[in-house]
Amino acid sequence: ITPSFDTAEKSPTRRLFLSVIEIDAPLIESFAQESMIHDLKFAIANDGKSGRFDLKSDAGRPLKSFSWTPKRPGTEMVQGLLPMIIAALAIAGILMVVLMRKLLSSSASLARREEEAQHLANHDALTGLPNRRKLELELFMRAGRANVAPTRLAVAVVDLDRFKDINDTLGHHAGDDLIRAVGERLAQSLRADDFIARLGGDEFAILRECKELVDADQLSATIASAFATPFAVTGHQIEANASVGVAIAGFERAIEDLVREADIALYEAKARGRGCTVRFAPAMAKRIEERRSLEVDLKIAIANKALTMHYQPIVEAATGIVSSVEALVRWQCPKHGNVGPDVFVPIAEESGMMADLGRFVIEQAIEDSKRWPQLSTAINISPAQLRSASILHDLIEPTKRHGVSPKNITIEITESVLMANDQRTLRTLNILKDSGFSIALDDFGSGYSSLAYVRDFPFDRLKIDRSFVTGLEDTSRSIEIVKAVVNFGKILGRDVVAEGIETEQEMQAMQAAGVTHLQGYLFSRPLSAAHVEAMVNVSGRLTASRTTERETAEPAASAASAAVSQAKIRRVV
Repeated sequence: ITPSFDTAEKSPTRRLFLSVIEIDAPLIESFAQESMIHDLKFAIANDGKSGRFDLKSDAGRPLKSFSWTPKRPGTEMVQGLLPMIIAALAIAGILMVVLMRKLLSSSASLARREEEAQHLANHDALTGLPNRRKLELELFMRAGRANVAPTRLAVAVVDLDRFKDINDTLGHHAGDDLIRAVGERLAQSLRADDFIARLGGDEFAILRECKELVDADQLSATIASAFATPFAVTGHQIEANASVGVAIAGFERAIEDLVREADIALYEAKARGRGCTVRFAPAMAKRIEERRSLEVDLKIAIANKALTMHYQPIVEAATGIVSSVEALVRWQCPKHGNVGPDVFVPIAEESGMMADLGRFVIEQAIEDSKRWPQLSTAINISPAQLRSASILHDLIEPTKRHGVSPKNITIEITESVLMANDQRTLRTLNILKDSGFSIALDDFGSGYSSLAYVRDFPFDRLKIDRSFVTGLEDTSRSIEIVKAVVNFGKILGRDVVAEGIETEQEMQAMQAAGVTHLQGYLFSRPLSAAHVEAMVNVSGRLTASRTTERETAEPAASAASAAVSQAKIRRVV
């Protein structure tokens, strides 16, 4: 071994230093770890390894060979990413399952909603019964069967009588409960193959296939029996009645008109006094058209203020002097002639015109009352008007605008207003009372009479219903009832008015019973405002006289006649 740093000092003798490293398994393993060749080893002939390295001598003679498996980047990459791919696929699978479940849930929910929407489209929300649309579908389906089998189709339209009064007195929640109770009872009373639907409001329709006409009669009897027992609603026993219109589709009539004809028969049933069943006849259609014409013309008349007010005097029982008048609306129609209030007022109630009609009556009566400041003017207020939010404004504002003292205005309400006995009605009446208005209870004794009403509500006057006055000579019970009411009124300091006095016997009986005021045709028919004004101007205070239709048309002449006949009138009274 010669030094490499200073050749001058070379030893004259050449020496050798031999270092031997044995290539064994530990060395190969160490080299493999340092070189990151994990499977490096001595090569075996034809071992199939793609990596191979040969150790050779200086002379080039093979000494030993090494072999290993070369790295494959793709495979390693796959091996490295495989867990991530598996995890991603697992997450994707879970998401797919979740999404699929949500999709199935959404599909099921959508199907349920579609089914619910279809059910709502064909059924009534309040009662759960089929509605008019479902009835029409059922009607046409059964009509197809009727063309094959020798059957007829009968439709009965059922409408509750005086349902509006129940809403006005007990409230709309009670009306809803009654509608549900009626629908349930009707459904339970019908045959299995009958079809019942609620048309809306308080109307129901029942469809029956009839082999004989007697089947339709049995249907009418079934409906009537369903209303034989009172309905328990909000703690009240309500004896509801119904009007029924029946139409039968024979081979000579179109199916499309069946429900319309049943409606026409229903109108006829109501016109006959309600609480009855009427089968359609062609002549009824003409009358319905006349009624619809009346409804249209009445709406125009109210809008144009084409109605007129008449006033019936109320006299003091002791003197015969008129102390007040009651405002009554009249309609003289150019097309229909003289239409009575018993005709057009129900039309106004059923067609939703009562609010406008009531405002017209209030406005006109208050304006006319300026013409006779000596007298009090009574105005009838319906239950619907009294419950409306605008009633205080409707009454108080016109008195201010026309300069009329509320003390000259009496508000007449019926007993049906008081059935609910709610605080809102009491509060409204107290406000009117505090404003100066007088309050009268009209038709006392005809409906839901209760002495508690007179005690709790601020009434100034009780008006005994004319049913206790008419035909007094035939019964003593009525006069005893009148006396009891009069005594009760005296105890509470209330005036008592007897309505419907038409004979001198009735007048004398009421005087004997002690009533304070009298009203009826015996003293005067309803008069025009001009007539009342003329009579007041002649006599200072109007004295009751028995007017005629001719006198009503000639106010000046009748006023003079009244002045001349005062002595005679007083003798009668």
